[in-house]
Amino acid sequence: MIRASRAVVYTVLLGLGVTFGPPSKAAAESTMSTELARILELARERNTARSPTWLALLHYRQPRVFGQPRSEADSPSFFLAPDGATDPVAELEATLRFILDPAPPSEPGGDHPLCDFIARQRWLREELSIDAQRFPPPFCPSFERWHAAIGASGATLVFPEAYMNNPSSMFGHTLLRFDSREPEDRRDLLAYAANFAAVTEDDGAVAFAWKGIFGYYPGLFSLLPYYEKVREYGDWEQRDLWEYELDLTPAEVGRMLEHLWELRGVRFDYYFFDENCSYRLLRLLEVARPALDLSRRFHAWAIPADTVRAVARGARLVHTVRFRASATSELRYLAARLPTAARRLALDLAAGTRTANDDAVQALPASTRATVLTVAHDALKIAFVRGAEERDTSLRRGRALLLERSSLPAVTSPDRPPAPRIRPDEGHGTARATIATGVRARRPYLELGARPAFHDLLDPEGGYTAGAQIDFLRPRVRVYPDHGEVRLQRLAILDIVSLAPRDDVFRPISWRFDTNVATVLTRGNDDSGLRGLRDRTVWRTHGGGGLAWKGPVGGIVYAMAEATFDTGKGLDSAHALGLGGEGGIFLRPWQDRVALHFATSGRQFVSGEDRTDVRVGLAPRISLTARFALRAEAAY
Repeated sequence: MIRASRAVVYTVLLGLGVTFGPPSKAAAESTMSTELARILELARERNTARSPTWLALLHYRQPRVFGQPRSEADSPSFFLAPDGATDPVAELEATLRFILDPAPPSEPGGDHPLCDFIARQRWLREELSIDAQRFPPPFCPSFERWHAAIGASGATLVFPEAYMNNPSSMFGHTLLRFDSREPEDRRDLLAYAANFAAVTEDDGAVAFAWKGIFGYYPGLFSLLPYYEKVREYGDWEQRDLWEYELDLTPAEVGRMLEHLWELRGVRFDYYFFDENCSYRLLRLLEVARPALDLSRRFHAWAIPADTVRAVARGARLVHTVRFRASATSELRYLAARLPTAARRLALDLAAGTRTANDDAVQALPASTRATVLTVAHDALKIAFVRGAEERDTSLRRGRALLLERSSLPAVTSPDRPPAPRIRPDEGHGTARATIATGVRARRPYLELGARPAFHDLLDPEGGYTAGAQIDFLRPRVRVYPDHGEVRLQRLAILDIVSLAPRDDVFRPISWRFDTNVATVLTRGNDDSGLRGLRDRTVWRTHGGGGLAWKGPVGGIVYAMAEATFDTGKGLDSAHALGLGGEGGIFLRPWQDRVALHFATSGRQFVSGEDRTDVRVGLAPRISLTARFALRAEAAY
């Protein structure tokens, strides 16, 4: 009786057109269309397409004055709308349609297509309150496995210091490490680090510089184990690392990771001076916390030291800073603890001119002998990294040193090198404006100058690589009021100096290179105010190499052999080639509050012109505050 009654009810309901199965396709499309219209209207009311988070997720860059934002991402696959790269509204609407009417997975058990855009679709679901029951989020097993393997809830901005032997790293570099917050679980070297870098080819130095400056290289994000980057920077390139732990919430770190997943294989144009590694990481931090708006401060150039300063000092986003010394710094520090005779024994062991069984080595106290063997092994390893030792030889010699070291009793490990007194974010700003007055040949003048970047040898060294100078696009304009003369005294296109002091352990070569438009003295009329000499504007390229040593009161003594090539219409033969040298000393008393540079140089022009240039000069600098300094210069 009951079964018959149920059959009658079903028959009646079917006759009325009521079904108990899934809704028809037409009904589903109607529901989706209604919900889409509601959500699009809500997005328009909230102006979601102009939200800082949406603009950050799509890497839109706002125009300076007027016009549409334009995305800096250059891969079409990064956008769902045909004009999504230039229209945030169109991209938002295309994304919402995709969320509400998702395509099926590409293959059974695979990731849903929405998983490629996981950060933006998750944010939109929350921002616009999309019903998860009616429009459930996609299942993304590949992302979930990747995210779980990283296991991060914190982030650290890492700043490897400048590396003068690599043009792309002369200003330093930045990368982002993802950390676990729990101290007992922290394994910094096993964490993962996000890095943005140019995809370069086997180009020479000139082609590399040209392509890097004018954006001919593509740039890509990558995620690598942090220990690989420590080995690359700290061991292979001998660069100290600064680690700035960021004050980000786990949710903000999670959004960054979701966005990094979206950026797999997404291409950006790489520009050496502005859209570089540091600029891209600022954009990544804006995804985590859009209110930071860090990237708008860097339109013309983004020097890594300045971006670190913007994060640490401007945004106040840092709560802990750690210093990680390079292999070179650790070896120097350990070797300096040894007496001179013991240090020479260690270097002889590394070079293979002595063995661990040598009487002089065996006569040392056990603790000293242990340090000598450690220094010898570390020096051998660095020599191998630099290509000064063959692999088989270094392995055999290194194994013998380690075997001998293991036979000694354990001793207290020496302290690691202390962190420098001034961190990179505490150093002077890289941009500088100058106003000067002086007298040349009894003619008074006023000189105005500017420097976009970066650091010169007379600047305070704190926060910068000691002995390194990089000046870029630095003009100096001189006005002589008595004659109403205005002259471009110098325009430094690029001026690089690397004074690397030599010691018992390391014997680097110092070098310099500069190319600039300059006013120089040549033989001729007296328009310079100096008898028999005239001012002429030339294009000067100048470079050389030599040696440097540590001097007194934190200074450097140096000597270089150099060559100079001038070209310009004011020269007798339109060119001049000179050979010569320069020597000098830098002194930095009172913790670098004062600096003195004494230098003398001479060059004999051997082609194009026949003249000899000699110069002797003294230049002091007194720092008044972190941002202001007084300089003087006297030269003959």
